[in-house]
Amino acid sequence: MAPVDSKSLNRAQVDELARVNDRYLQWVSAVQRRLNLRGFPIDDELRRVVAKASDGAFELRICLHYLACGVKATPNDTPPLMTGRHGEG
Repeated sequence: MAPVDSKSLNRAQVDELARVNDRYLQWVSAVQRRLNLRGFPIDDELRRVVAKASDGAFELRICLHYLACGVKATPNDTPPLMTGRHGEG
């Protein structure tokens, strides 16, 4: 079987990945909101890990968006501003 990478995915595959990731991003965002509403401290381990998960899902969504647009970027092409929405990266 030939190796597969992001450049070999077709539009339907990228769209399906984006659909699944969007559901996960909504879920992890809801968990993040709940932690905030419950008053979890900023430095709490769970809150930190959930923020990283949210950042990762968001970065994946951006990557999938560009793949759907036909932009074939490598991980090294990621703009510096995409290192994390919460200042982690």
